[in-house]
Amino acid sequence: MIIPYNDIGFGGPGVIRQGYYAGGRLETDAGAIFGQATYNLTPEIHLVVGGRYSIERKGISEQLQFDLARPYSPANPVAPLAQCGADIPSVPTCQPHKTFRSFTPKVALEYQITPDALLYASVSRGFKSGTYNVGGVQPPVKPEKVTAYEGGLKSEFLDRRLRINLAGFYYDYKDLQVGKVVNASLALENAATATIYGAELELRARPTPDLELGLTGSYLNAKFDSFISIDPARPGGDGRTVDPATGAPAFNNAGNRLPQAPKWTVDAMAQYTVRSDHGSFALRGEVLWVDKVYFSAFNVPQVSQPAKTKLNASLIYTDPGDRWSVTVYGKNLANKTYISNAFVSSSIVGFGVNGFLEEPRTYGVTIGYKF
Repeated sequence: MIIPYNDIGFGGPGVIRQGYYAGGRLETDAGAIFGQATYNLTPEIHLVVGGRYSIERKGISEQLQFDLARPYSPANPVAPLAQCGADIPSVPTCQPHKTFRSFTPKVALEYQITPDALLYASVSRGFKSGTYNVGGVQPPVKPEKVTAYEGGLKSEFLDRRLRINLAGFYYDYKDLQVGKVVNASLALENAATATIYGAELELRARPTPDLELGLTGSYLNAKFDSFISIDPARPGGDGRTVDPATGAPAFNNAGNRLPQAPKWTVDAMAQYTVRSDHGSFALRGEVLWVDKVYFSAFNVPQVSQPAKTKLNASLIYTDPGDRWSVTVYGKNLANKTYISNAFVSSSIVGFGVNGFLEEPRTYGVTIGYKF
């Protein structure tokens, strides 16, 4: 990523300088062995035991540049302020290669109440590999690890014309990988711990063979248990907390919501199909409502998206042989502007908020064929 700078902001004559660059190449070699077995304790009760052993080896070659001397040209080579790689001069903290290993087991119990109703409960471990922050020229972060407890009901009624699925979950995270702006760069670090719990509901109904109704909803409580971090945009911190690594004023984010974790989500849909000798036509409408989300661990309103509603619709034609299909769709029909991600940038550019927007009103056509 290259960001040229106008040096007028630094008292210069207004020349566009080469500016900021962060980039590189990340290579990953991964392998895994996994297996799962089911033992029938009774005809209705089943014990499921499984496990996975994963190994990932990652290698990095990256550079970071902040250049206010050279006038900007896309042909200019990178003049690195810092770099890391196996075959280039590197900073002392460089670790150009790192291997991550993990064993993640699972145990589940299933009770088949009836042929159309299943109760289940499970305990499992999860693993997200450690990685590099490409262009950040920093040591790799540790893997994320989670212990997950889940339970629920999967059921169908009325000759499978009504489906009701319920699920509850509790996730205990360790070493969450969280990004933050430090000086002119976006750094990646391991938050200490976080707890996530919630519930999901799925309803599907077919009042008639041609009409399908659906409703899904979820509740999510996702908060940091402990995470101390510096916020460059607020160098004074919260007045009580210091960063244990540097001693600088910081913020205690314990109790804050995790980024991109809406508390409530609701999705409703309806689809009606008209059948004929020339094929079928299905008209589908969808309403999606998502609660407020924050994009940083600091939970500040400047980098958040308030609750949003999106309307989508489609018309699907399927040929009589059920081989060809043509879909005409429209997304975000109300043409609302929503933020998909945002972060507070460096002090060099005045702590401006950079962000990315979701797609505006979008129309399209897709063609499908079943082999």
